[in-house]
Amino acid sequence: MSTRREMKETEPVETLRVMTESPVRTGLNRHEVDCSECGGHFYVDDATYDRIAEALAVDPAGVPYVCQECEDVEES
Repeated sequence: MSTRREMKETEPVETLRVMTESPVRTGLNRHEVDCSECGGHFYVDDATYDRIAEALAVDPAGVPYVCQECEDVEES
């Protein structure tokens, strides 16, 4: 059985799906990120921002963030 660290290092980085994004800075969503699909600017919460940073640490060339609208288009 693989350890969590081994799995993290060998699994491909997946796009993070964010349900708490907002187009403006709020008390909760205070970290600005750009959608890798549309280039839109969004604000996300601490936990989402931390996941994006972790994904980039594993694969700096990865696609760590796709906004909800672009994610919905990809699914349809």
